[in-house]
Amino acid sequence: ELELMAEYGMNTLDILRSATSINAKVFHQDALIGKVYPGLKADLIAVQGDPSQHIADLRQVLLIMKDGVIYPKD
Repeated sequence: ELELMAEYGMNTLDILRSATSINAKVFHQDALIGKVYPGLKADLIAVQGDPSQHIADLRQVLLIMKDGVIYPKD
């Protein structure tokens, strides 16, 4: 879906925001999630590349962290 948003012309930074902080705000969860900030819950991925330049780089996952625990990517 994110790649389709880019194909339709949406700016990649806006796409990333829509999937994180904006989504959290829409669901009234922005006090708990949606940003990397002390005290908030954060599930993170590290990817190879720069998804702010090429949204498809989100497919190149190197690391997954959920609730502070690192999980294997496979």
